[in-house]
Amino acid sequence: MARIATPAFLKLVHSDHVASSGARSGVQQTSTQESFLPSSQATTLIFLAWGRVSFDDILDVFEISKPKLILDMRVAPRFDLGQLTRRQFFELLRRYDCQYVDLLGRIGIGSLNDALANPKLIANHAAQFTSDLKPPNSGPLVFLHDDETADDEYLSQLARSLPCGSDNAWQVYRPAAAGREHGRAAVSAQGAAAGALPLARSTIFISHATPEDNDFTFWLTGKLAAAGYDVWSDLTHLQGGDGFWGNIEEVIRTRAAKLVFVHSAHAKGKAGTRKEVYLGLKVGERNRLPRFVVPLRIDATPFDETFIELIDVQSVDCRADWLAGLKSLLGLLQRDGVPRSESFKADQFTELVARYKRPSIVLVRSTETLISNLLAITRPPRMLNFFSVAGIQTNQLPAITAGLSVPSFQHYALIATWASGVRLQEAFGHADVKVTQRAAVSLEDFLDGKHGDLPEWKREDARKKTFAMLHAAWRLHAESWGAVPALLANDQYFSYFQDKRLPDNKVQFADFSGHLIRRQLVGFSKKRRVFWHFGVRARGVHIEGQLLFSLSPHVTFSADGKLPLSSKAQLHSLRRSFCRSWWNDRWRDLMQGFVSSMSENEMLEINVGADERMQVSSRFLEFTSPVSPSFVGTSPLETRATTSEDIEDQWDEDEFDEFEDLDDSIDTSLVE
Repeated sequence: MARIATPAFLKLVHSDHVASSGARSGVQQTSTQESFLPSSQATTLIFLAWGRVSFDDILDVFEISKPKLILDMRVAPRFDLGQLTRRQFFELLRRYDCQYVDLLGRIGIGSLNDALANPKLIANHAAQFTSDLKPPNSGPLVFLHDDETADDEYLSQLARSLPCGSDNAWQVYRPAAAGREHGRAAVSAQGAAAGALPLARSTIFISHATPEDNDFTFWLTGKLAAAGYDVWSDLTHLQGGDGFWGNIEEVIRTRAAKLVFVHSAHAKGKAGTRKEVYLGLKVGERNRLPRFVVPLRIDATPFDETFIELIDVQSVDCRADWLAGLKSLLGLLQRDGVPRSESFKADQFTELVARYKRPSIVLVRSTETLISNLLAITRPPRMLNFFSVAGIQTNQLPAITAGLSVPSFQHYALIATWASGVRLQEAFGHADVKVTQRAAVSLEDFLDGKHGDLPEWKREDARKKTFAMLHAAWRLHAESWGAVPALLANDQYFSYFQDKRLPDNKVQFADFSGHLIRRQLVGFSKKRRVFWHFGVRARGVHIEGQLLFSLSPHVTFSADGKLPLSSKAQLHSLRRSFCRSWWNDRWRDLMQGFVSSMSENEMLEINVGADERMQVSSRFLEFTSPVSPSFVGTSPLETRATTSEDIEDQWDEDEFDEFEDLDDSIDTSLVE
């Protein structure tokens, strides 16, 4: 089918249309901006040109964006793409709880040449389906289209016509495998390896508004240096007397692998940043460097108020979360092959701190022992067993595996578990259910994606399932020692002890120096008339071939010493005030004490239903850092080491105003 050069719809154009159509129209169009990576934000539009995208692009959209609605604008929908089959496509829809709509079929359009295929009308029909998507079931919108029948102008008009809520701005992601291959070929033509940058270009140049955006630039420079990248900004490389523009121009022209532009309300009025961006665009174009200029959005400045040169340049969104934007930027740098060191650039970081003229800690090359929040799984389960279950429907398996007393998960019509057949049969607890072992694979092979004759799984899915079972194993082990589970705001479990479950609500253990100490894990505040409970959440991680538990501390509050308060707002306010003065040594000791309360002989013996129990060290892993802090121009911070075994009933006085209505709202009838 021939490519349509103009949008497939008719419109009347008056002689003054170009000059005044915006003024006469009462419709406010939505702003759009290209994005480098698929996003999970509800304000993301994803256009997939079937035939130009790859199988990996499809997986990226599902796994990273987790869309809730896919609208198909193809006249004859097909789902075969490389390895992808129709069955696999609809399995992805089911797995990620995503709805599929044949949009043109619903409307009754047989061709985009149809007058009804006006992009504004298509957007109106699409909005009818999106209006039913409410949090938490809201997410990015995906449009499937044929590249030959929907050109850039058509898609842009569709995006601008689609309502976007209060933000009135869409982030548009359009992967294009052909475009990536062209970029790789251009780089390769310069003598570099495919997909890599010329070796001479290894610096990330940061262009920003000085001094207004110095704080963000300081933060970003430190993070990139910690990741091993060579970073150049005026915060670290320019001082009084330096040849200002000559130095900048030399870096951009000859050494920069990327020019990162901090886009904000302050940047537009800076002549220097405009010169840097303009030069960067020219250098990238002249040297055929794909994505050479990378804008980072850090505030709500509208797209049409930015430099005109950047209107069509994709950006990384840091507005809601700096760390999320950093993650996207690091992914981009890695994908484009920007060179980096495997080790932390301590010298560059120290220079950054010194040049920024803040009294602070700098790093020197001297070893230091660091205590982590990681527990090593010294004896993981050896085998993963797969069972068929007679007497249970397949659609019942997800709920059943979630409630079993052994960690398990559904794999198609089978149950996968570390438990033996005898132990799994006992977990069901009734005779009308019969389990039969069908296969077994080693945990190592499972994590490596080796499935034998079983229905296949991917390595990333295997890790997620393993981590989920480790989380369940920890929760069940904690319950066996008297801890109770509670839900966090993200629906993940953590474990805590109720009042009087431990002797005097305290635990005795050996600290990191070998001294025997006692720490309080539950207490009562007479000032706020609430109990506080220290708890821990454990999640599985896989680092350099080893399975570990990563622990995070949590504090909850109750009126009766048992069940957490139901109000999330109250919990947040209490936690912020009560724990504000807690330093690292207190969190460290409380976590170590909590782990010790569930262990014997410095080992956690966790029953997963196998013949051998899973063994986990009860001592946090220690690492040796090649660098350590040195105090330059200031005195060391007071460490405030915790020596008392009791937690003081102290609250931040600045927070008291927030608690004026808490006393009446907390039911204290059960408080002794």
